[in-house]
Amino acid sequence: MLTFVVRVLNQIFLGAVRPTKFHHIRPGAIAFDVRFRLWPIDMDAFMHMNNASYIRIAELARWRILLDSGLHKKQFRNMLHLVVDHDVKYFYPIMPFQSYVVRTTLSSSEGKWLKYKHEFLSAKKGPTGEERVYCVVDSTCVLKKKGKTIRIDEMADVNPFYKNLLQDAPSS
Repeated sequence: MLTFVVRVLNQIFLGAVRPTKFHHIRPGAIAFDVRFRLWPIDMDAFMHMNNASYIRIAELARWRILLDSGLHKKQFRNMLHLVVDHDVKYFYPIMPFQSYVVRTTLSSSEGKWLKYKHEFLSAKKGPTGEERVYCVVDSTCVLKKKGKTIRIDEMADVNPFYKNLLQDAPSS
């Protein structure tokens, strides 16, 4: 547990010193990349990334944008960012000490759901320029404050990050 807390704090720190580069990839969706390496703490007895570690690393990628999202500010205290669903598809193992990239796509319409698609990709492109996809973790999240669900369009009214996310998004 303590190790994970240190890793979360590291991602928040890295997000502060190296601001995340966001790309609008379609209306209502932005993407960003975070580079990782497979350390022994994430491996299983078969010497590759443990299946549960993919979900943990996906969470670390979401922590990277805490400062960018503004959810650390005083007016958003006591707000919960709850993951309500994960769908994980495994394709290839990530081997010990291998570097890889988690490309996270965050999308939403004006409804209550935030959708994250975490693609675990090879850090180096192949000879034809393709990236190998190791795993895809689809996560569905919701924002709650004092038991009430906060709609994304409500957040966009008070938070520039969510306003940018909803830019040109289709209405629900």
